[in-house]
Amino acid sequence: MNESLLKAYQLALYRLKGAGIEFEMRVGERSQDLKELLNQHQVETWAFVTAANPQSQVLTEQENIRRNQELEKLLIKDGYVYFTGESCSADGGWPVEVSFLILGISET
Repeated sequence: MNESLLKAYQLALYRLKGAGIEFEMRVGERSQDLKELLNQHQVETWAFVTAANPQSQVLTEQENIRRNQELEKLLIKDGYVYFTGESCSADGGWPVEVSFLILGISET
């Protein structure tokens, strides 16, 4: 990953909103809101993911919607607790991406 792309990911905003939950996260910053959510669900692991724009290659809105619908079907099938959110660039230079905060998921 090139340096400018890495920096963009580090500066991005990762937001949760809906289901009575609303907070923002950033790479490298602790989130008390996230900690409370993990405690509430009695899990320690989590991931914030999207199926949109894989490998930072912008796809059409329709394709990103389709990909995220498929991802959500897998989350439901596998029984994960998850919340819908969005990731966006701090400067608005990248399209907002529908994302998911998945609780209790391992890296593998």
